[in-house]
Amino acid sequence: MTENDNNAIDAVTKEWARVADAANCAVELVHHVRKGEQEITVESARGGGSFGDACRMVRVINRMTEQQAKDSGTDNRRLYFRTYLDKNNLAPPADKSDWYKLASVDLGNGPLGDAGGDSIGVVTKWNWPDATQGLTGRDFELVAAAIRAGNWRADPQAKQWVGRAIAKALGYDLDNKAEKAAVRQLIEYWIKAGSLVVVDGETDKREIKKFVRLAEMVE
Repeated sequence: MTENDNNAIDAVTKEWARVADAANCAVELVHHVRKGEQEITVESARGGGSFGDACRMVRVINRMTEQQAKDSGTDNRRLYFRTYLDKNNLAPPADKSDWYKLASVDLGNGPLGDAGGDSIGVVTKWNWPDATQGLTGRDFELVAAAIRAGNWRADPQAKQWVGRAIAKALGYDLDNKAEKAAVRQLIEYWIKAGSLVVVDGETDKREIKKFVRLAEMVE
């Protein structure tokens, strides 16, 4: 039997369904995906598509991307991965991924319970950082005052990047990856909320660039 034979793959998966019925249990099948796939979906399963068609639920696993590592401010993206129910016939569609982190746990089996024993890698729950948690109106007032006092650019590479004003107002350290990611997240949040807007403006060299303004400044 070849994995590209849809009829054969369908027969195998249906046989597992009979096992589940007979034993009154759920059966979880672990399946490989095609090489070279960037974003893993139910369609990424190797071989015939009948495999995914026969499953009631399909959970896919994706590694953290370089962009996601930058957005979240994590150092070693290989320690992070997410799962997503790309197919679910038993409940409404999932609206987000579940994130996990590989962590090293000391087994405590060193001499007399001291450190130096064995460690094992385990999967732990991990939550995507949310810079808006605990945010107050007072915080935005501080940010607004800092933005009014300057001419701030939208480009993170610019010397007058608006993130510098926000970081100074809220006490963030832009040399810290996690805190810089938090500042970027706040900018995106306030732009989506309409509190900040991106507009075209002229630099000292009379070049047209993107600037960030308070919404009240462009009304």
